[in-house]
Amino acid sequence: MTPVESANEFLPSQQSMLNAFDVVALKHASLIGDVKTVEDIKSIPFGLLTETVGDFFTAGVAYLANRGHDDYIQEVGTVAWWAVYQSRVVTAMTDNMARAAVLLGVPPDLAVRRFPKNDEPQLIVLGRQKGKKIVEVAFVLMPPEFIVRAKNNAIEGLATMAFLCSQFRDLMNGRSFIDQDNMNPRSWATESHFLQEALRQHPDIELGEVFHDVLERYPNGLADLPSGVRYRGISGTEFMSARNN
Repeated sequence: MTPVESANEFLPSQQSMLNAFDVVALKHASLIGDVKTVEDIKSIPFGLLTETVGDFFTAGVAYLANRGHDDYIQEVGTVAWWAVYQSRVVTAMTDNMARAAVLLGVPPDLAVRRFPKNDEPQLIVLGRQKGKKIVEVAFVLMPPEFIVRAKNNAIEGLATMAFLCSQFRDLMNGRSFIDQDNMNPRSWATESHFLQEALRQHPDIELGEVFHDVLERYPNGLADLPSGVRYRGISGTEFMSARNN
């Protein structure tokens, strides 16, 4: 199994979070080097962007796992890394979230209600029969627009990944169905937790409205969650040194 340390190949030698996506941006420069806007990314043939989106996703997980600012963020990233490599999380690129959800088995009327936006990553958790057990598997639907966000503002890209990886952490800790109502609050609080450190390190960074909304809703990050919603998972260090990983 691929160790989490190998994810460093997706990261630059510079330690700053502002450079988190530099390696993958350079790798795909011939395709996305001039991309600055959503219109730019939409002008590129959709099928050419699959590997690029996947590498930007992997770089985000790699940064949180190996360079996260505290044990919690490293845990979130590390558990996400293993979730992907254990095929508990499957990533796919799409520009139509509702249609992709229907293809995965979500009823059409529910898919339209739950996934009205096509420019934000979405997570779908489904139960899959494995022998006599039902195993939860998550599908992450990644829009091409994520490339623009991560390329133009690495902190926003990493904040988005912090939200997603919190949900992967819930999946791997068996929370997806029994604690479903608290998954989004935990993810928003995790995103705020990351953003507060990002703003401490880079106070001049400009963030979009959606990220300011998260900071206003959870001004104290994880501390704004009721104690019953917070839980201790597997720390990054424990996960990397655990047997059979």
